[in-house]
Amino acid sequence: MRAVREPVAARPESERGKRMIINAEIVEWAKQYQGELFHAALMDAPYEISFMGKSWDSSGVAFDPETWKAIASCLHDGAMLFVFAGTQNDDMISAAMRQAGLRKFSSMAWSFGSGFPKATRIDTAIDKAAGIAVEKGKAHPAFAPRGVGYRADEFATNGHDDAKKHEATSDLAKAWSGHRYGRQAIKPALESILVFQKPYRGKPVDSIIRTGSGTFNIDGSRVGGVLSAFSGDDNVQEWCECDDE
Repeated sequence: MRAVREPVAARPESERGKRMIINAEIVEWAKQYQGELFHAALMDAPYEISFMGKSWDSSGVAFDPETWKAIASCLHDGAMLFVFAGTQNDDMISAAMRQAGLRKFSSMAWSFGSGFPKATRIDTAIDKAAGIAVEKGKAHPAFAPRGVGYRADEFATNGHDDAKKHEATSDLAKAWSGHRYGRQAIKPALESILVFQKPYRGKPVDSIIRTGSGTFNIDGSRVGGVLSAFSGDDNVQEWCECDDE
């Protein structure tokens, strides 16, 4: 049986509110950590997709249950974990966290409009294989890796309107015009935020009172306004801003 850490004294007032960045291998650091337990964890774990060929994103550490067991050992009973995970492999990360004994909640998500698809055009590949000259398109300046970002307009077509495109030439290529394949052929517009919890020890209310961890302040996070009307015909909800009385 794993020994349960005894409560430790709160940090001095002079040290509260300070932030520290520690550069270390997470599993080894967690195993050696002897400080105060954490009330929650917000993590941007490796997505394990070998991003830009980087080794740090293909180590398998996020797929390993031992990683999440080590992290959980630094958390209070009932502590919540919010873990960003790419949609390609979030199921694998989720499975590892389950195997580590953590409880899964409904997931959250970060939605955005700045992503752009990266895929292979079938018509271009067909023409190229047939020996037809294929002129490569020029990327829009807004896609430059440096600068203000890679989109000209948040709600436009990612600035591709003025990019030169190859026109399908052969009949077979024309039949497949507009089709693409690849793991990112669909425009990326969402990243999963997995929500897990370290199990309570004992009754939930007793654990929450003891640790101060393991609840959601639902009332404190509601969107402002009061529901004033609901139309079942068109499923429209109307909100009004009201002063608290």
